[in-house]
Amino acid sequence: MAFEPNTTPTPNWLYNGEMKKMNETELKVVLLVTRKTLGWFDPTSGNQRKEQDYISQSQFINFTGQSNRAIATAIQTSVEKGWIIAKDKNNNLCNTSEKRARRKIWYQLGNIFMDKISGEECSQASGEHNDINLVKNVHSTKETITKEKTSEQSSGNKFSIKEEITKLEDSTRKDYKIIAHYLKEKNLKFENKEQYLSYFKRCLKAAKDLKGYNADQVQKTINHCRENYDEWTLETISKTIVRVVNQ
Repeated sequence: MAFEPNTTPTPNWLYNGEMKKMNETELKVVLLVTRKTLGWFDPTSGNQRKEQDYISQSQFINFTGQSNRAIATAIQTSVEKGWIIAKDKNNNLCNTSEKRARRKIWYQLGNIFMDKISGEECSQASGEHNDINLVKNVHSTKETITKEKTSEQSSGNKFSIKEEITKLEDSTRKDYKIIAHYLKEKNLKFENKEQYLSYFKRCLKAAKDLKGYNADQVQKTINHCRENYDEWTLETISKTIVRVVNQ
């Protein structure tokens, strides 16, 4: 059974196992993470549902109606219980409030839910059913990752960011070339292709916003960001470039 438009699939295990362990704010936090991930299709990955999304503290407050302190406590509990996973822009785990402080954080549902989304759950005697499209997407993603890892192991090849940058530079798309230039300027390191692709997707919107500027203007803004900010991203460049080129 396919889901109706404008609805968000929610893991059955939230209702069957974990909800009774949550207080109101914790439940709202988990539901918002669900809405921001499984509730959206990601066009960059073949219209599969999002695995993670950036959610600010103000979004948690506005969507849930809870206080800042209550949200902070609920997020920490949800991370500790495995209900959600929090990562920074470099895909590093942020499992404490100190690691999340003053950073942009990307959230996703914890493995306690995602591991339950499988074909086996569809065949339970209770008669409950998952969204077939969601199950297929999750299985497809896992199968693809498994095949890539198996292929890499059998061939002896390892992920190379240099090769990925070369592919972007050879592309006919200007936004891809901008991302390639940014990655070289930042000299970012990635442990595997999955981590790289996750970061690449987050760069796409900012790169598209920069397509109207020439290489010199982009480089001027990169130099400005490097000189004035301890932490800067492609989004920082996108937001800053108008002011920099008009100086």
